[in-house]
Amino acid sequence: IESIPFESALKVTGLVLARPIGMKNETIATGGIEVSMKSLVVLNEAKKNLPIEIRSFNRAKESLRLEYRYLDLRFSDMQRNLRTRSKVLMKMREYLINHCGFVEVETPTLFRRTPGGAQEFVVPSRKPGKFYSLVQSPQQFKQMLMVGGIDRYFQVARCYRDEATRPDRQPEFTQLDIELSFTDRESIMSLVEGILVNCWPESNGTLSTPFQKMTYDEAMEKYGSDKPDLRFDMQLQNVTNLVSLNEEMAKATPGFAAYALVLKHPKSNIKNQLKKELKMLEKDLKAQLVVSKIAAETVMDWVEGPLKNLFTSVVLKALAANLHLEPEDLLVLSFGKKSDCVSFEKNLIGKENFQF
Repeated sequence: IESIPFESALKVTGLVLARPIGMKNETIATGGIEVSMKSLVVLNEAKKNLPIEIRSFNRAKESLRLEYRYLDLRFSDMQRNLRTRSKVLMKMREYLINHCGFVEVETPTLFRRTPGGAQEFVVPSRKPGKFYSLVQSPQQFKQMLMVGGIDRYFQVARCYRDEATRPDRQPEFTQLDIELSFTDRESIMSLVEGILVNCWPESNGTLSTPFQKMTYDEAMEKYGSDKPDLRFDMQLQNVTNLVSLNEEMAKATPGFAAYALVLKHPKSNIKNQLKKELKMLEKDLKAQLVVSKIAAETVMDWVEGPLKNLFTSVVLKALAANLHLEPEDLLVLSFGKKSDCVSFEKNLIGKENFQF
């Protein structure tokens, strides 16, 4: 046995026994048993020096793991991910078909191009100058099924979009595509809640319903994004009424607005980094930017400082009082046309490299 390389495939015949008291290993799934071996056959011997070792400690870098994916899939967490995904999809199907009367319909992947939507991949055909399109929005199929009497159907669809990759977008991905006739917004929300509650892995606890709801206006006002991450507790603060105390500034811009973010005692010195990064955004978004550290001994010293050339002391005092500014805080303020200000702050929140 000692001469057999790790990760080899073996066939062992023997008697499964309970381990003696005091010798059980509770940290592994098979820690309560052992095998009294009678015979052993090496079905497939692995190489002695594999590119990566299947050990939870000192794990290889991701680039190497991707290169040798067939070895990486042997890790317990990778096995668990695949099995969890399989169970989630199975429970989604059971809920939609058995409890909600849906039909699972698989629509073609290769079709003719449809205008609008995301950029599509094209696939050459045998005929010169003729191509198929990997559809990313098969509206024709949805309409045909609805007209044909299939009033509710779903598919676990593979999607393809020929776009630049982003943290939330890949060239190909899988989505649960649900189509439903004669419904309303509340019914759709209730259906999605039911699907998620039913398929949620037990190891992740339970979901409570109804889910928290937020209007579009509220999301844009607080986070500057229609898909906010609620774990991020640094919300935008509308200070339009405070900055508008400077009437000349407010009157100069139609639809004037001002929004602020306050970084309470940031650990790292990010003032210069913020200015450098956001100056580039300022050119594109047209909002004006102020990044000011409350470095003075008192906030009143800050009120009488350099910003007095841009804002009146009345505005600065109002900002200090309403935002509860303290020494060593960092104030980020954008003002101008409302749409530009919100977009500007949205880009600031999206800067993942800033460690507040």
